[in-house]
Amino acid sequence: GWQYAGGQTEEGLFKGASNLEDLRRRLQTIMFQPSAEELNRQTPKLTRIAVPVDVPLTEYREVARNVKDAILALSPKSKGYWTNVLDKMNLLRQAIGRAKVGQAVEWATDFLDTNLDNVKLLLYAHHLPVVQEVVRALEKYGILWTDGSVSPRERHERAVRFQAGKEERVMIITQAGSMGEDMFGLNGNEINNIAFLELEWRPMDFTQPEGRLDREGQTLPVNSWMFFARGTIDDDLVDVRETKDDVIQDVIGGEDVPTVVQELIRKWRQE
Repeated sequence: GWQYAGGQTEEGLFKGASNLEDLRRRLQTIMFQPSAEELNRQTPKLTRIAVPVDVPLTEYREVARNVKDAILALSPKSKGYWTNVLDKMNLLRQAIGRAKVGQAVEWATDFLDTNLDNVKLLLYAHHLPVVQEVVRALEKYGILWTDGSVSPRERHERAVRFQAGKEERVMIITQAGSMGEDMFGLNGNEINNIAFLELEWRPMDFTQPEGRLDREGQTLPVNSWMFFARGTIDDDLVDVRETKDDVIQDVIGGEDVPTVVQELIRKWRQE
């Protein structure tokens, strides 16, 4: 999935914007989906594609410095240490998510404009401010969303509306809103693309949303796109999705602590 990495700038950073033409060309092929009978049996059922994007690193570095200083000021022996660490790290993840919204929306717009109206797009985000920004930006395509504040009954009704309806072409799900519902297309709709706008700590938090599409009843190969911001902690999270669940977390002091978080804090303490 690294074939989309952009070229280096003078600062040694990678510019994701230079990849948009390649992404457009790839997306154009989706308009001509084969029927279920025509699909090659050797074609992978689920294809994962990492998509690098460029974010304003000056602002990110300021947030990262504040988060790092706050975490390093905590005593590892204090009660609730890892809970406090994760709370602060989530502030950094939210800043990255909001920084990626612009390019993610541009990609989603290309996808929706390139494909026919019966081709829909499932998006995944973690933080409410990110969800709200995407809802505003893609409102013209018709958009639904679910999160932890939506009742199970309403969540199911929105999922069915997305699967079978004709009004909304986009749906955003969150970790709390991604449990249990089918999202693959019905009634002539094609829904086999999911894009992660924010990255998670644990593999299961990728596989559960993917499972809304990659499940019995889906007739098309599923594409899972993952947007990661080069030069941020996304670099440490980009490979989490391919890591086995049984080696991704430890129980420390009664708290589940993702391995990637432990490694990040250890690296910060050694700098």
